[in-house]
Amino acid sequence: MANEYLWMRFQLVGFGLFAALIACTKPNPASCLDDFCSDPALPFCDVDGSIGGVPDSCIAVSCTPAELAGCREDRALICNATGDNFELVECEFGCGETGCNVCNTSTCEQHIIPKYLPAICDDLATTDLTVSANLTLDTDDDASCTSVAAQPTGPEICIVHHQSISILENQTLTVTGTRAIALVGDRGVDVRGILDASASTTLNGPGGGFKKSGSGGSLAGGGAGHHTRGGHGGSNTDGGATNGGLQEPSPASLAELFGGTQPTLTSPGKAPGGAGGAVALICCRCTAQVIGVVDVGGGGGRGGENPLGGGVAPPGGGGAGGTVVLQGLGVEVTGQIFANGGGGGGGGLIVERGDPGEDGTRSATCASGGLNNAGAVSGGAGGCATADARDGRAAVTNGPPAGAGGGSTGFLLTYTPQGVAPLLNPLLVSPAFETNGTIATN
Repeated sequence: MANEYLWMRFQLVGFGLFAALIACTKPNPASCLDDFCSDPALPFCDVDGSIGGVPDSCIAVSCTPAELAGCREDRALICNATGDNFELVECEFGCGETGCNVCNTSTCEQHIIPKYLPAICDDLATTDLTVSANLTLDTDDDASCTSVAAQPTGPEICIVHHQSISILENQTLTVTGTRAIALVGDRGVDVRGILDASASTTLNGPGGGFKKSGSGGSLAGGGAGHHTRGGHGGSNTDGGATNGGLQEPSPASLAELFGGTQPTLTSPGKAPGGAGGAVALICCRCTAQVIGVVDVGGGGGRGGENPLGGGVAPPGGGGAGGTVVLQGLGVEVTGQIFANGGGGGGGGLIVERGDPGEDGTRSATCASGGLNNAGAVSGGAGGCATADARDGRAAVTNGPPAGAGGGSTGFLLTYTPQGVAPLLNPLLVSPAFETNGTIATN
């Protein structure tokens, strides 16, 4: 009987010890040594004790939504929307005193290595450029350029480099000068308005006219060649002067950036049309977008004249359209881009002068050649998407002299990294885009 009593007592003591052991090993809701907080009133695991003071403790939270509480290596502690807990936010470029760091070095984000200006994306700009009112930028004014790049055998390039560049809708950025223009944005290049780098009658666009193509002299001037040959000036037959400029190599095959070509001014001929400019839009870490209009059209040649007393001055040929180069991690075009040639000047007789050719159009319609003084078209039309540059018309017996040839179209180029196709859904382009080129990234 005594033994049974002792056995029962032993069982009770053992059970008590077992219960005590279970009680001792029950999870502590105020501890997160197991990286878990079970009590909804203590939802946050303060691993390092930086908030509540005790490492690995579950704590209550009362904070201002979106407020930074600190960092955990490359993650930011941000107060949640209800102000009762913290969320861990991954920071791509690390976490600092103000939260997730932004990219502020040349190596923290992938960027392109652009054609013509391979090192321009290595450094980051600190300002933005927004064209919110009509603006003229002269590339010959050093103050208008953030830097200038020399080209051994080509025009200098005026570089305008900002974090982002935007031409707003209904606003026009007109670019003039002898230097080509490169608009470089680290994280955005967006043309919603108009970027005009075209020739204006006999004045070249920026970076245009560095090369000469086509000639004038005692015969009606020949148009400038670029994407195709230029139109020949007229003589006794249409195009009989055979002085149109030759087709030029694609800028994709060249190491330097050129605008369009311009016919050589040869006395006693009248001034030829100016050459369209050279524009590079470079989006270093982003997608270059053209939603508005980019124009690098060539200019129309001057009309001829034959004043009393002699001194016949035959008309000038049309200038060629320029070059547009779009580069970025992506390229998107939903707007309009034009590199049309200018029309040749019309022939003139006696004291009356022929009319000048039309400047390259912002359409798929070719620029018209100039009228002779009898009111008939004699200058050749400039090149466009629907036709190559036209020859000048023949002289009329006992009537107006022959007309000058029209200028060729220019080139539209895109460059993206390997495997990235440009999104080209333009409202209108003239001429068509060349085959997309590939550029490297860092």
